[in-house]
Amino acid sequence: MRLVLLAFSLAGLAYAQDVALGDQVRPAAASTARVVPSSVPDVEPADLSGMLAAQNQVRARLGLEPLAWSADLTDAARATARTAGEGACTMASTGRSVRGQDVSLYWASALRRLGGVDALQDISPGYVVSRWREGRAAYDAAGGKCPDGSAQCAAYARIVSPDNRAVGCAKLVCPSQAQIWACLYRE
Repeated sequence: MRLVLLAFSLAGLAYAQDVALGDQVRPAAASTARVVPSSVPDVEPADLSGMLAAQNQVRARLGLEPLAWSADLTDAARATARTAGEGACTMASTGRSVRGQDVSLYWASALRRLGGVDALQDISPGYVVSRWREGRAAYDAAGGKCPDGSAQCAAYARIVSPDNRAVGCAKLVCPSQAQIWACLYRE
């Protein structure tokens, strides 16, 4: 379980920080707070170990410079994932909550176990990137666009954009055991 700590500045800005207490996060209320620079070093969190390497492997195959990890983008991705996980935390509600945002998102359902108990899927960061990489089939490399508008293609386009230099990602486990993975990029 994770505990979400909220802090407020004298300027009236709020920001949230996840504190690891296990495997589950209860979504925080929606916030319009701006991203506050993180005091955490720009190091990939342990629960996302391999996310940066998987994305840089895709970029290396195309001769692109590797991405760097960004703690500020990680904080923003956490906030995005929390917002996406509010309510039922279904695939539909998650997608609606980030519509129009420039975010790569992956949603995974819980596994239904015998006896009706939902269990957390064991999903690796490399698997998430491999799903986004499937968007390559629809990607127009010459134009650097996704003509079909699919989320997978858009996620792939963000990974391989030569302009992107940094990435920050987050993973949220909903009370239902569904998962939301989110990545944000910066030029």
